[in-house]
Amino acid sequence: MKVFLNFLISSNVYLLNFKKYAVLFDTGDPHSKTLVLKFIKEKISDKKLIYIFITHFHWDHVGNVRFLKKIFPSKVVLSEKEKEWALKGYIDLPSPKGTTYSKFLWNFLNFFSKFESIESFKPDIVISKDEKINVDGFKIEIFQTPGHTPGSLTYKVGKYAFIGDTLLGPNIFLKRPRLSMFIHKREEIFKSIEFLKEIDAEIYFPGHGIPFKKKDIYKI
Repeated sequence: MKVFLNFLISSNVYLLNFKKYAVLFDTGDPHSKTLVLKFIKEKISDKKLIYIFITHFHWDHVGNVRFLKKIFPSKVVLSEKEKEWALKGYIDLPSPKGTTYSKFLWNFLNFFSKFESIESFKPDIVISKDEKINVDGFKIEIFQTPGHTPGSLTYKVGKYAFIGDTLLGPNIFLKRPRLSMFIHKREEIFKSIEFLKEIDAEIYFPGHGIPFKKKDIYKI
């Protein structure tokens, strides 16, 4: 099992290769089609892409689902709470945390969202409770970790956890995990962060920023 990371400007995309098969975690924004496709083709080798796991339905994470489904006949996994968003191609923009910068960024994104779109799609597997999916003898555990969005999901494979935007990873400005500036429900996201501390994982792969270890969560 090997993880490949593609740092896009908008978000992270992860390809996880098993012996015969591969799975993808999130797909990037609609403007990154060429980069994401190149990344998959370079890293997938002779593996077959069979699942596209979506951590949450935001523009920068689901922008290439429909495009990739046409190329790779894989199953898309999404939370039931965000199924209707997928069917409608809805662009969600949660409220900012309250800082001056987050409010400025929200206004900026809200303005430009009027000129953007997401290709609608129908998920193949809808998650309404914690689930498990087996791939090549490995167990992929799916947990509901709401807060950033109503249907945010975490996927755990062995000691790896793919957490979407429940926590963002360190960057050049901040050397520890951090909260997103955009949160659907603050009380839910803090419960989800506590849950991330409890699961049997060592490395956390966020939707933005670099991966981090469990001990880093306690630095927030």
